[in-house]
Amino acid sequence: MTTDGTIRIRRGDRVWVVDASAVLEVSRHRRRSPVPGAAPGVVGASSIRGIVVPIFDLDVRLGYGAPDPSRHLTVFIGGAEPLFGIVADTCELVGTLADSSPASASSHSVGPWADDPLVRAVWPDGTLAIDTNALLTDPRLQAGRTEHDADGARRV
Repeated sequence: MTTDGTIRIRRGDRVWVVDASAVLEVSRHRRRSPVPGAAPGVVGASSIRGIVVPIFDLDVRLGYGAPDPSRHLTVFIGGAEPLFGIVADTCELVGTLADSSPASASSHSVGPWADDPLVRAVWPDGTLAIDTNALLTDPRLQAGRTEHDADGARRV
């Protein structure tokens, strides 16, 4: 999915928006393989475009929530190639964000996300605008990414 605009991702009561250009695909019921001994927030791995990527529960991976195995929608994020997937309840293209004045990212209304480098802005309804470049490079999401073995095979 490479389109202009913004994607709204909902997980429980939390709502994030990200640039649509970072969302490669949204998949319902895609098979996720378990990853034994995986770090907290890694709910499995899945293949997209021939590349195995980790699937994260973003709240858990970033340390802000409890796992919920009922999430069945996967939003694949990346650039030239897929980097990871995140689980969600819903995902929708919303165009550009309204010009309503976002609150400061340090607003107390966002709880633990207040000082997170991923949060670019917070809208009055609590929607968190995620900095796409920060999302793609956040070290908390790099640890579970696939890497090449010495023989060139990809692994999680």
